[in-house]
Amino acid sequence: MRGWDFPHYFEDSVGNAQTYLFNATSWSGHVELWRLYRSGQFLYIGAPWDLGMDHQERMMTEFRNSVFIRNASQKDEVIGVMSFVGMIYSITEFHLFAARFGKSLDVTDFALDIGLHNIENWGLVPGEPSVPWHSVLRAKVKSIRIPSPNAQAVFEDPITTSAEALKEIFECFDWENSDGAIRSWQERFVAGRFAY
Repeated sequence: MRGWDFPHYFEDSVGNAQTYLFNATSWSGHVELWRLYRSGQFLYIGAPWDLGMDHQERMMTEFRNSVFIRNASQKDEVIGVMSFVGMIYSITEFHLFAARFGKSLDVTDFALDIGLHNIENWGLVPGEPSVPWHSVLRAKVKSIRIPSPNAQAVFEDPITTSAEALKEIFECFDWENSDGAIRSWQERFVAGRFAY
C-alpha cells in the first residue's frame, strides 16, 4: 500500500528451507525477516522505518527543535523517537495482512502477536513535517506486547482491530486520547493519501 510490499520480498531472494519459505531484507535501512511455514504460521521481524536511512537523525532534530514544553529536561530523557504515523500504517498493515492471509488459507482461527521491544525512553512524534506536535510522550516500559485479537473480528474489520491495538500501544506512551488521530491516519492510509 505504501510502495513497499508487506511482507517485502525480492523475487530472486525468497529461499526454501524445506519446512518454510523465507526472505531477509536489509536495504537502505529497511531491515526485515519473515518466514512462512508449511503449517501456515507466518513470522515477521522488522525494525521500524524510523531507524532507516536518515529518518532517526531528522526526526530527533525536529523533536528537539519543535517540541516546546515548560520542562525542557524531559526532552533529554528521550533517547530516540518513533513516528506514530508510521506505527499506525504498520500496525494497520499487519492486521490487513493477517485478515487476507487467514482468508486465503481458509482458516477460522489464528493468533496475531504484536510486540515492540527495547522501547524504554523512546518518544512518539508525528514523523510528518506538517503536523504540529507539542508533547513529550515517552515509553516508560521496556516492551509492549499486544494480546491476540479475536480472529473473527480481524476477518470482519481489520481496521478496527488494528485501531484497538494502536490505542493500547499509545497508552504505554501516555497518549490517552489517540482515537481521532488513529482513525484519521488510517483513513488516509487505506485511501492511498499518505506522504510517508
